[in-house]
Amino acid sequence: MSQNAHEKIEQRVREVKGFYINLTVYIAVFIGCIVAWMAMGGGAFWPIWVLLGCGVAAFAEGLRLGMLPILSEILPFLRDDWEETKKKELMKKISKEDDGAPKKKKGEAA
Repeated sequence: MSQNAHEKIEQRVREVKGFYINLTVYIAVFIGCIVAWMAMGGGAFWPIWVLLGCGVAAFAEGLRLGMLPILSEILPFLRDDWEETKKKELMKKISKEDDGAPKKKKGEAA
């Protein structure tokens, strides 16, 4: 395995570990908010705003890391390899168009 591939794997593992750590912190904060809400006698359920904020952050991070594969099928541009795949697709399309186009001679009008 090349050094570059090894470094990419290590980086990916660190990113996924960071995601799980953040997710654990979000859950702990939400539970703490529920306990505080209950200790204050209930009332309007304000911890929902904490849940929504942390949920949006976790969802965005999960998307970025490709942890939600079903969304990658629906929204293919979320995949890591999308840019490279799209470049190759466009290069093939352009080369086919260039091959099919009649060659112009020098001095010929466009």
